[in-house]
Amino acid sequence: MSDQRSSCSEAERNTVFNGLDNAVSYSAQMVAAYRALESEQEDALFQDLLAESLAGPAAMEDARLQTPEWIKGEGSAGGQKRRRVQYSRMAVRTKFIDDCIAQSLTSQEGLKQVVLLGAGMDSRAWRMPMPEGVSWFEVDMADVLLAKQKALSLLGAEISAPAGLDACGQLAPAHASALGQQFRYPLRPDKWISFEANLEGDTWQKELKAHGFRPEIPTVWVAEGLLMYLTPEAVDKLLAGTSDLSCPGSTLVTMAFNEETLGRDDLTVGDYARTQAWDILKSSFKAGFPDKPTQWLEHRGWRAHQVLTYGEIAHQVAGMDSQYSFDVKAPGIAGRRVFFITASPTSQ
Repeated sequence: MSDQRSSCSEAERNTVFNGLDNAVSYSAQMVAAYRALESEQEDALFQDLLAESLAGPAAMEDARLQTPEWIKGEGSAGGQKRRRVQYSRMAVRTKFIDDCIAQSLTSQEGLKQVVLLGAGMDSRAWRMPMPEGVSWFEVDMADVLLAKQKALSLLGAEISAPAGLDACGQLAPAHASALGQQFRYPLRPDKWISFEANLEGDTWQKELKAHGFRPEIPTVWVAEGLLMYLTPEAVDKLLAGTSDLSCPGSTLVTMAFNEETLGRDDLTVGDYARTQAWDILKSSFKAGFPDKPTQWLEHRGWRAHQVLTYGEIAHQVAGMDSQYSFDVKAPGIAGRRVFFITASPTSQ
């Protein structure tokens, strides 16, 4: 992901982006805030007990301000449906990717790897059941990794220090469990590594392998809320690079806007309202997929198994009627589409 720190003053980072370097970084905290709101509901699709702390007070306040009173409280069945309309996009997106990861990790025996590209404030390594032998890698920008590491330390979560950040951030030692500490949130994978890398650059593959990634082991690649921030050329390289590093049994799980959607003035993402950071965030969008992405993906090393809309994943994970699920069929948002894709390497 490109470094946008030079375009932001210290005052902007502190007041608009909650101390982070840019709107893209702050969006990671907002996504965590919506996971926290979902976890508060009686009929929640998942429970993320770390989300509120990973989001931080500023993002939680922003998220709650965007949630009308009739959605916050308990209501009738109709009220629950309206609650889902307000922020089910983040909820069903999270649940869909949870299910894809779980299915991939349990589909065959042996060692497995998960790589989160643009990991943000993801908490799956602490909240999802996993089989033995999983190595978990998280890649993002330095400011996000440092903020996440500090939040995890305060939570009492088991962590490994991101490479290059431990000294300047005064972070906990790697694998502190070896020191006999008791953790409120133990790691679920056998191994967890997070490190900074520029996903628009040419070195992230070497850096991934330097941190212990093994191309001969089946990998689940997750690019959630990432590709729209990369240039089209960087997306091409990223997809081809992940395919090159993938052996048989590997899976890609990703989401992306279509190209037409990126050009809409009324574009919304997830459940964001018009916050101070919103216009800056939207201006960061660079790349979208063609309206029929299957052949396009094939040319970049991936054979799609599913290409789904929000409405389709909502029905798949929650039984929700598509007209309440934010896809092209919903009234008032014609032409607005996000793809959710699972794929395997074309070499398989």
